[in-house]
Amino acid sequence: GLAVGPRLVLSGRPMAIVGGHLSYFGIQATGPDECRAAVRQLVKEGADFIKITATGGSTMTSFPLLPSFTVPELKAIIEEAHKFGKHAAAHCASSQGMVNCLDAGIDTIIHGVHREPDGEDRYRPEISERIAEQGVFVNPTLNGAREGIKALEAKSARTGLTPQEQDRLDRSRRGVETRADYFARMREAGVTMVCGSDSAWGRHTMGHFHDEIDAHVNAGMTPMEAIVSATGDSARSCWVEDRVGTLEQGKLADLLVVDGDPLGDIRLLADKERLVLIMQGGRVHKDSISR
Repeated sequence: GLAVGPRLVLSGRPMAIVGGHLSYFGIQATGPDECRAAVRQLVKEGADFIKITATGGSTMTSFPLLPSFTVPELKAIIEEAHKFGKHAAAHCASSQGMVNCLDAGIDTIIHGVHREPDGEDRYRPEISERIAEQGVFVNPTLNGAREGIKALEAKSARTGLTPQEQDRLDRSRRGVETRADYFARMREAGVTMVCGSDSAWGRHTMGHFHDEIDAHVNAGMTPMEAIVSATGDSARSCWVEDRVGTLEQGKLADLLVVDGDPLGDIRLLADKERLVLIMQGGRVHKDSISR
C-alpha cells in the first residue's frame, strides 16, 4: 500500500535444471526429491504458483529446443504444487517439452511452441488435442517477437540494416506468421489461449499489455475474444477467478473504461487520450468523466 501498483500473482524463483533456462535467478533442482524440496521452499517463500522451465530458452547455458526436467521430475513438481493448492505453469519452447508437461499433469503452458529439436517448425495436432482434452491453458506470448520486428524496422528506416540484421528481420517476420497460424490451429482444436505478455523480456517493456491483446486479434481472435482471453480466461489460468477477471457481485471491482468501442477497434485500449476511468479494487485512480 505504499504506492499505487498492480495486483500481483507471483511465482517467485522459477524452477530450473542446473544451468538451465533462468537458472541464474531460479531455484535449481535435480531428481524428484530435490524437485519436491524446491517446491516446498518456494511455497515457504510465499510463491502463489510454481513456474517451471520445462525446456531451455534464451539463457546462454540452456538448450532451447530440448526438454530440461524429466517426466518424473515434472510430476514431482506438479504433484507437490497441487498438494499445497498451487497451480503450475511451464515455459515450453519445443513440442517435446509440451508433451512431457502434459504427461506430468501441467495446468498452464507458456509459449506453447510447436518446434522440433532440429529447429523445424512443425505443427503437431495431437499435442493440441491433448491440451484441449486435459483442459490445459496456453499462454502464447505473441507480442514479444513483434516488438523485435518494430525495432529492426525502425533502424532500417533510420540507417539501414546489416545483412545479419536483415536476415534476423526476415526470420522474425516468418516466425510471427507461423506462430499466428499455429495459434489459429490450436484454437480450432479447442485450446483456451490466454493473454500473457512475457514482459519485461527482450524489447517487450512493462505497461504494454494492450499490445498482447492486439496480437491476439491479429492472430484471428475477435476483439471480444481477445478481451476475454486477457481477463476472464487469464484469471482462470491463474486460479484467481473467484476474485477477479469478470464483473460480478462479490469480486474485486477492477475497471478500465475508454471513450469508444474497443470491439470495433481494439487499439482504443492503447490510446491514453481515450482513457476515461481506471478503478482497482473499487478505488478510482483516474477519472476524467467529471472533467
